[in-house]
Amino acid sequence: ETQNVATYARVRPYNPAINEDKRLTARAVDGYKILNQNGANEDTYNFTKVFDMPQSTDDVFEEGMKPLLDFKILQGINSIFIVYGQSGSGKSFTLIGEEGHLGVLPMSLQYLLDQDIVERIHVASIEAYGIKAAKIGFYDLVSQLKLKQSAPKKFDAYTSKDNSRLNSDNAQMLEITKDNCLSIITQLQEVSHMAPTLKNPHSSRGHTVYFCRVKMTDLEDVYFICVDLAGSEGQTALGTKDEFVNGLELAMSKGKLKLNKKQMKGMEQMYKTRSLEAGC
Repeated sequence: ETQNVATYARVRPYNPAINEDKRLTARAVDGYKILNQNGANEDTYNFTKVFDMPQSTDDVFEEGMKPLLDFKILQGINSIFIVYGQSGSGKSFTLIGEEGHLGVLPMSLQYLLDQDIVERIHVASIEAYGIKAAKIGFYDLVSQLKLKQSAPKKFDAYTSKDNSRLNSDNAQMLEITKDNCLSIITQLQEVSHMAPTLKNPHSSRGHTVYFCRVKMTDLEDVYFICVDLAGSEGQTALGTKDEFVNGLELAMSKGKLKLNKKQMKGMEQMYKTRSLEAGC
């Protein structure tokens, strides 16, 4: 049976597509510890479970997510799963995934829909994003997705209007199936505020919450909530302007980032915008 609160850490391998030190300062020990070299000192961090580089997202699902589904969600208990860490550390990759690689959220939705007790699942998604700390906006990503689908060439998340009255009760919802769960979650992510940083060519710039309402036989609706937090490191995700531009060029050379001509010309403004975000 799962604990009421469990903590997990995942160590990812070196990524040649971004500008980062090849030296590994943190390592997994005994399956539940992270040892981190901090100058002359070595700091120890304890977790419920640590997933090392050879372990896959399937392992994270089986040992980290599946107990929450079996012993909480399927028993009618609202539960939350949060991913937190630096920009480029693999939060969205682990939670959402990408083409050809399911993250633990779509895996969870497929797993729940395979259970006889589950009748259907609807998802809403709200993003909290702000250029300045004094002005944080809330965005209905299902509504944003519908806007993009109706006028794909005109849609731009950075010109979208926020909704100060938005909450989980009035946010729009979409029905999830086993076939569409990855595509819908990915599409919702794509209409959020995403932009390249020095540490991640496709960085989530806001905090995004996925509210999955699970309808089950003979039970009240239960909420399975997943939170994809924006990078925690602030200005270090950007570096200097030259480092930022060089990092984008490296990502493009590795096929990890595509910028149109307008974006290529606007790298300096892109850096200024990211700097404001990092200061929130």
